[in-house]
Amino acid sequence: MLLYHQTGVRDDPPEIRGASYLYQNLMLLGTKNLDVYDRIFYLSRNGGFGDRIVSYDYSLFYQVVPASEINSALYLESERISTLQRPDSNIRSELNRVYAKNYRLTNSNVTVRASIRAKEMLFAGSIYETPVYGNLEEIRGFDIQRVKKLYDNFRDLSHIIMVISGEFDMAELKKSINKYFGILSFPPKPAMSIKKSDPSLAPGKKFVSENWLEENLSESFILYGILGPAKFNFDHLYFDFIRCYLVDERISKLEETLNRERNLNVLISYESIDYLEASALIIKITAKRRANLERARFFLVKQLDAMLKGTIPNADVKMTKSLMEIDFMKKMSRLETRSAFLAESYQETGELNGEENYLKRIRKINTYDVFRIAKTYLAKDNRVNLNVYPKSNR
Repeated sequence: MLLYHQTGVRDDPPEIRGASYLYQNLMLLGTKNLDVYDRIFYLSRNGGFGDRIVSYDYSLFYQVVPASEINSALYLESERISTLQRPDSNIRSELNRVYAKNYRLTNSNVTVRASIRAKEMLFAGSIYETPVYGNLEEIRGFDIQRVKKLYDNFRDLSHIIMVISGEFDMAELKKSINKYFGILSFPPKPAMSIKKSDPSLAPGKKFVSENWLEENLSESFILYGILGPAKFNFDHLYFDFIRCYLVDERISKLEETLNRERNLNVLISYESIDYLEASALIIKITAKRRANLERARFFLVKQLDAMLKGTIPNADVKMTKSLMEIDFMKKMSRLETRSAFLAESYQETGELNGEENYLKRIRKINTYDVFRIAKTYLAKDNRVNLNVYPKSNR
């Protein structure tokens, strides 16, 4: 069972942006009829599991339990969105915890800090420019009462999609849903109107590059970021094809070009970012030898430029499509992942056959589609580059 809230950090007032992120843990607090962490104890006792995510664009809470326990799961969720207790002390504690955790990460891990900066450059001028937990300099100053008010966004039934997967008697299941959710009484108006803008971040900004010199850095690395289309933009699938083709370890064109062909001995990793209104691919290349890193950067740029000319062989297109289809079907084999996908798809398209449509679109990808997207999103003005070197140049 999954409850998908069509609200997230992007809907926070600017002065407390990131406050909704706190509800990942605040939602585990007690309610009118339940003690703190009863939800977790219940799942553990019944051999189930659950998780929660509060993102920029949405928030989701799910439980995987035996079918016989669906009424208990419905009850727990109805309690969570109707009578959650939010003591000021707990909110203040959570603010301090989020601050301390991310302060340590950003000050002790240069890769984390570089990734945050790359995203700032890629998503400049958009809601995604700031980390999902908010601005570290402002977090501890959030107004507690305004944070508590955000709970109303999670309670608005008109902005919740419920997905229940399993074998049930539908008539009985509807009665149970009505029993636990039909009686909920909320204010007639939500705390705010949930609005999403339609267009993706426009590609083609000016190329941005930065150089960092860091103390005690054993290996140099570069981050190369590419801004992509919105997650539910029709072109996003083709951009994901490019990601798979370039960096997926099973077929990686960059691995072939940099290591197998030129023996540069660099480590290639990546971060794939998918938001409802924008996406990005951030490629990280690490090397012990500075000269190898510079050569790797040269051939990386050369590979991207080559794709602008439509130079992907048909055999590579077929292989990449097959891997994408296999990966998608593996994801859909997990109930919680499939439920989240169906909810997201329904939010954007209003259709319930998102899974079938997605597979059909993968199978129809051709070289022209990839070439068209490469021309739009791999152009130099749509990239950012961050070079991180040790201060003692070796």
